[in-house]
Amino acid sequence: KTVADECRRLDLAFVCEPMSYAVDMSDEEFGRKKADTIIRTAEVLSPLGFDVLKAEFPGDPKVTPDSQELRKNCERLSRATKVPWVVLSAGADFDVFRGLVELACQGGASGFLAGRAIWKDAFREKSLEAQMDYVRTQGVQNFQALADLAHRYARPWWDFYGGKEKVQDHFEGWYVKY
Repeated sequence: KTVADECRRLDLAFVCEPMSYAVDMSDEEFGRKKADTIIRTAEVLSPLGFDVLKAEFPGDPKVTPDSQELRKNCERLSRATKVPWVVLSAGADFDVFRGLVELACQGGASGFLAGRAIWKDAFREKSLEAQMDYVRTQGVQNFQALADLAHRYARPWWDFYGGKEKVQDHFEGWYVKY
């Protein structure tokens, strides 16, 4: 609560990123409990006053391959938190993460925060020049694909904080010009 108050005083966004870990259980057992763990964590932490929850995807597609069930987990997470939540990549392969972003946004997420899922394949390239070329081309395409999904499905932040009337069309694509 003190950190939230200090962030508010300094006009800084407070992004909370709780992580879950398997303790004394198999990966499969943890995978079965992961959604409930993430959702309960959001319930408990949400009242502390942070602005955005950067959440793990609420489920493990390897353990729960049913996309409808995974989307329902996202809907449960959306009900559990009182702030916008975004899904983190945890370094997943891009194609996997793209599917998770789509399900998360359809289930009420307000977007994504990711790094490695977008650009990690650049390190398959041998030279720095080739790596940078990857980031400037495929990395940008990866980001744009995720941004398109968020634009199409994500729950807008003004649902939580208001301000829709102040958003203007000329802000469309602001990140390209930034």
